[in-house]
Amino acid sequence: MQQIDTFLTNLPPDNGPFPAIAPAVQEKYASRVPAFLIDIWKNNGICSFGKGFIWTVNPDDYTDIVPKFGAQYKDAVAVLRSGIGTVFFKHGHEYLFFDPVYLDVSSLQEVPLEIIMNYTIADKRPANELFYQKLYEQALKRLGPPAFDECFAFVPAIALGGEMSVENLQKMKLKEQLILLTQLM
Repeated sequence: MQQIDTFLTNLPPDNGPFPAIAPAVQEKYASRVPAFLIDIWKNNGICSFGKGFIWTVNPDDYTDIVPKFGAQYKDAVAVLRSGIGTVFFKHGHEYLFFDPVYLDVSSLQEVPLEIIMNYTIADKRPANELFYQKLYEQALKRLGPPAFDECFAFVPAIALGGEMSVENLQKMKLKEQLILLTQLM
């Protein structure tokens, strides 16, 4: 997958098995997400990269969650998520992400997803600063990899007075964690 070579080099694909994404879902989003993402869905389904740091997602699983980030995102499409619970989504021509620590949505600008994957997510500096990669890697050593429906979450949540330390990370169900966090926004 030449479009995301840097991403794949820095965050290699993990071994499955992974849940499939139905062909009907692939067709539904084929005009709304990059073709390379559809290829990943066809070949690997919901899969992870970099020892579970980044995951593909089934956008249908997030249609009730993404609008909780803001009413303006009711038609947005989730495309990726991190092992700490960051959700990357496309709204119009723009890619954004929900930060599970600061409970806000930030823009990744109107650049192609492959640029974001190669030069933001796969680059250690922004990955650490924006997506908490170093904390993820420390939690991975302590807790083992999260399952496809799990993430590492701060307990208590930072918004509830929790501290941002690896000792406060626990495995949680991703959707439940996102619903809780959006109620705190």
